[in-house]
Amino acid sequence: MFFIPAARSRRLFSKNNKITNPSVTIVEKAKIQELEKAAKRDGEAEIPGLHDNNLSYYEHQIQQEAKHWLHNTGETLRFEDAKIYPRFIEARKDFCDARDQYENKRKDLKRQPQCLFNPVFYWSVVIFLSSCEVFINFQAFEELFSAEATITALTASIALALMQLFSSHMIGGAFKQKKGLGWAFLLITIMVFLTAGLAYLRAAHIGAESDAAARGASLFLRPKLNIDMITAFFFGFNMLFLSIASWMAAQMHDPDESYEQMYKTFKKYRKKLIRIKEMRDRNLEEYRRIAWDMVGLYRSLITKYRDLNMQHRPNKATPDVWLSNIPEDIIPFDDNNFELNDNNSRLEDSCDSTERQEIKAEQ
Repeated sequence: MFFIPAARSRRLFSKNNKITNPSVTIVEKAKIQELEKAAKRDGEAEIPGLHDNNLSYYEHQIQQEAKHWLHNTGETLRFEDAKIYPRFIEARKDFCDARDQYENKRKDLKRQPQCLFNPVFYWSVVIFLSSCEVFINFQAFEELFSAEATITALTASIALALMQLFSSHMIGGAFKQKKGLGWAFLLITIMVFLTAGLAYLRAAHIGAESDAAARGASLFLRPKLNIDMITAFFFGFNMLFLSIASWMAAQMHDPDESYEQMYKTFKKYRKKLIRIKEMRDRNLEEYRRIAWDMVGLYRSLITKYRDLNMQHRPNKATPDVWLSNIPEDIIPFDDNNFELNDNNSRLEDSCDSTERQEIKAEQ
């Protein structure tokens, strides 16, 4: 008895799947019992004859059914791919244009983009540092505001962290690309004076406090630390964060702003093209996998028919036509039915070894 594996069967018989099951016309029309009857009838009648050159009617029927289904499946594949193809062509054109601009600029500068940090790594680190800064500053603002103003202290801590994050990002890019230095110095001045002012207000507030128990409740107000040390820590920590984040932001940028933008655009369109190319390839492989399953089923039907036919032959002799036409020859798998139109992505055209490694990593 021949059957389709459960996973394949669910996919092939799914009502939502546009790929029709090729075994419907054979298995539903003939069933395995009819195959057995046909094999017994032809075997007893010695069909095909010992020296015949033509296949039996039943074998010919299966051959035509398989050929018809493979053709229709290939047409369905191309119909589905036609929905993706325009997006693929557009993505490839955008990629090729961006790649040409990037490569021309790279040849002029004679160097690779100098972007030390990956954006994901950069933002992960600075967001982690910002979270630490929020925690530290919250302890400080709790002392500055009243005990009932916890939300106010938390809001002020988050606001200061966001200001530091924005300022450091702008400052780092400005110094690396030598552009907008006036705004960068203005941001540095604002953040220094803002942080120093908050540190001073906090120190003045704590200095006026005489309740040692209240002071002991704070994270930084331990007996071993005096007001000046706490104030210096508050100011120094915020300035350290501003310096580290600014340095990281500078290392994420290339000195040439236009070159950096070309590189980012090139990578953006490359990822888009890879994604659409993989979509087409997955679709193709899925259709090919189903086709191979059904080709195997059709070949199995031929083999089953011949085995049963031989069992009912009086002389048990193998017909010549079977020796010259094995199931693989009767039911061939034609790769031409499963080829996509213009599926060359041109991703590796004129790219160096580093970019080839990046393409493999993205794929």
